[in-house]
Amino acid sequence: MFFTIDLVIAGFYGIISVFHILFVVKGHNKLYASATVLNYTAVILHSAFFILQWVVTGDIPLLTVFHAFSFLSLILAAIFLLIDRRVVNKSLGSFAFPLIFVFQVISSFGFRISYLDSEVLGLPIFSVHTVSSVTGYAFFVYSMILGILYLYLFYELKQKKFNVLFDRLPSLETLDRMNGVCIVAGFALLSLGIATGSIMAIRVWKVFPLLDPKIFLSVVLWVFCIINLVFRHLVKWSGKNMSLLSFFSFVLIIIIFMVETFALPTLHRF
Repeated sequence: MFFTIDLVIAGFYGIISVFHILFVVKGHNKLYASATVLNYTAVILHSAFFILQWVVTGDIPLLTVFHAFSFLSLILAAIFLLIDRRVVNKSLGSFAFPLIFVFQVISSFGFRISYLDSEVLGLPIFSVHTVSSVTGYAFFVYSMILGILYLYLFYELKQKKFNVLFDRLPSLETLDRMNGVCIVAGFALLSLGIATGSIMAIRVWKVFPLLDPKIFLSVVLWVFCIINLVFRHLVKWSGKNMSLLSFFSFVLIIIIFMVETFALPTLHRF
């Protein structure tokens, strides 16, 4: 049953992706309105599904990398609704929802794979660690998308080439400001995830396994965020340079997920 519901939710995100892409091409507001209605429906359905799994299994459904992909899809779709209320030009969905769809499909086909660590699951802060970490990754994903859009718009303006997508994008200042907000939110949540993860690691393993591949890469991402914030607020970097840093942060996130997906040696099996 869970597998089927997971696929249905993926189908919702796929349809939303198509509507957003068609909106960028055609510019019809009805397409965007339909995508918004479907987005609310998908978020409600996905949230109910998440709660259902939690109630039925008795454990928060964030025990595997595939659960993480599903929760990441839900958070990305929910964050989009918040961003949508603040942005006048409506092009972000054509980039965000194809990614959301892919993440949910990956989740669906890995849904039956499960490996648990009962010692970790028994700790009260496990839910805080997993939810904050994945939500932090979601903000970094949006930071990457906004960074790519900034670079695209920057070069379009530089070369004075104005196409349909150009008309659908916010200003450079808006993209840069939103990117900065996503970086700060992602850093705060990742910091909470690392802090709670460190407490659990010391409780379970009696030491913080920094050299574990997944944990090491997460710390590298956290340090990278500090560098990002320092350059933005102290060195006063913005725009193009910060967009490139956002892209590299996203690459690190993909590497982190690949470490677990391809079962490289790691203690962090959740």
